[in-house]
Amino acid sequence: MTTTTGAPTAAAAPPEPARADVDPPFASWLRRVGAALLDGALLSVVAFLAADPPGARAPAWVVVYTPTSGPSAPTSVTAGAVFLLLLALQAWTGMTPGKRALGIVVVRERDGRPVGILGTGVRAVAHLADAVLMLGYLRPLWHARRRTLADSLVGSDVLLLAEHRARTSRPRPRTWLTVVTWVLCGAALPLSVPGSRGAAAETFPCDPASPDRTVPGVAGVVLDVPARTQETRLWLSRDSATAPATVTWLLGEPGPADGTELTWRVVDGTGRVTAEDSVVVHGAAPSGEDGTPAARTRTVPAGAFGKLGAPWGWTAEAVVDGEAVTVCTVEAGGAS
Repeated sequence: MTTTTGAPTAAAAPPEPARADVDPPFASWLRRVGAALLDGALLSVVAFLAADPPGARAPAWVVVYTPTSGPSAPTSVTAGAVFLLLLALQAWTGMTPGKRALGIVVVRERDGRPVGILGTGVRAVAHLADAVLMLGYLRPLWHARRRTLADSLVGSDVLLLAEHRARTSRPRPRTWLTVVTWVLCGAALPLSVPGSRGAAAETFPCDPASPDRTVPGVAGVVLDVPARTQETRLWLSRDSATAPATVTWLLGEPGPADGTELTWRVVDGTGRVTAEDSVVVHGAAPSGEDGTPAARTRTVPAGAFGKLGAPWGWTAEAVVDGEAVTVCTVEAGGAS
């Protein structure tokens, strides 16, 4: 009787763990640049929308400056808060919206997890060194692990998200969250591209030479309108000026009679008054309503002339013994 001995059947082998000597799926330099541009677009839109209501003034990239108030607090605080939020998202998830949209993630080399708050903060500051001649940002093109100087400092890698999670048996990216991110970034892109136009500074000197405009002691009045620019993004626009507009009263010798009221007003195309001012002469010098000395040069509030290109008018009058005398008028950019 012949006994046949068969070879034992081998049990199914478990899947091999990821080998340490296999390079992780590094993100390409173009993906990293694209993610940075998407994040920059989001910050730009936040700065634009947070500056002021549309039509007030144009925002800068992150901080808005005005001639009189310095940095605009709403824009600085809001854009700064969004920037910190982006850093926090990267610290805890390894991704900003731009990185999630393009499917890349920032992780530590030693364990493949996000670098955390401290590492993210150090990495953000270290990017200042990357910005010197842009060499640090170009370094991933030739570095073995495609690292910037900031990456090398904190030991971080930028990897392809889906491949990294599959390689480390982590859950795959949520599709709905990626779609939401794409919608946000897609909306930010057109809003981050500004268009602009401008108008040169104009000066309107008025010498009341005609008899019906002569007021004793008033030699003239000058309206100075600074250079203005308008920034437009899709249907939103904001104006900015290099300095505030001013009205300067020119008083002669002797000056106007006591009690003479010097007034001016700005109107829009519909005749609605958008700004006005009044001083009363005492002792041949202008004074405020409380009798204290007032400057002969008066400031026109920002936004009084409306949006760039909109019609406006300006009228300066002197009121003597209850009778108003028009000293100067300007209609839609022309003096008369």
